[in-house]
Amino acid sequence: MKKVTIFLVMVCAILAFFASGFYLYSSELERLLGEYQENLERALENLEKALEGARLPPYVVIENRNAYMVFKASDGTLHNWTIGADALEAQILYGWYKRSFDLEYLNLTDNKTGEVHRVVDFRPFVVENNFENVMRDLYHELGDNDEKFIYEVWYTVTQLTTYCSETKETPRFPLETMIGGGGDCEDMAILIASMLKAAPAKYRVELVYMDADNPTDPKEVNHVLVWVETPSGYKTFVDGTSKTDMCPFREIDGWYLEV
Repeated sequence: MKKVTIFLVMVCAILAFFASGFYLYSSELERLLGEYQENLERALENLEKALEGARLPPYVVIENRNAYMVFKASDGTLHNWTIGADALEAQILYGWYKRSFDLEYLNLTDNKTGEVHRVVDFRPFVVENNFENVMRDLYHELGDNDEKFIYEVWYTVTQLTTYCSETKETPRFPLETMIGGGGDCEDMAILIASMLKAAPAKYRVELVYMDADNPTDPKEVNHVLVWVETPSGYKTFVDGTSKTDMCPFREIDGWYLEV
């Protein structure tokens, strides 16, 4: 009987030892899990704050007298180019002068009605010099494919700019539109025409003055877009005000002016 009692005491002691150990282990495990959850929540909070302040493409940053533009191509790859402040300042200053004192006008005659529409000549605002390097690189990256290149020009412009309607015609040089992040239809057309003219290919580029409400039977001139023809035979309209369709008009009876 005495041996049985001793045995039972030993069993109880062993059980008590394991019970206390399990309690201590579960408490420590609970503490560690609590710390892990706290650290995870803190890390997620820091990540959210970092993403809020992150610069996600497309974006334009002006720093150290340079404008840095980062954008995505249609396949998701990142592209960037840098424009010096001197070039930007020159276009802003000259743009102010042209708009204030030296705008040129055109008389567009409707051959059906004889009506004359007096409009600003936007061709002097098409300047390709600042885009030649990046357009050359993009053109060769796309395998010298005219159709893909023209699409990427439109895709880039619609990323970096926002269409803003105006009550009067105040054309901007291409760098003004790009750095400003947008403009109206003529500003988009000027920018697109400038980029296409900078391509290492002999494109025929024209500004098209049209009636957006009556594209095949114009009653007035209220819209401007781009027409481009390539040596390979590809032809298309390019409308920078549309973010979903590069060529929303399939046929246009308007006024085509080569740049």
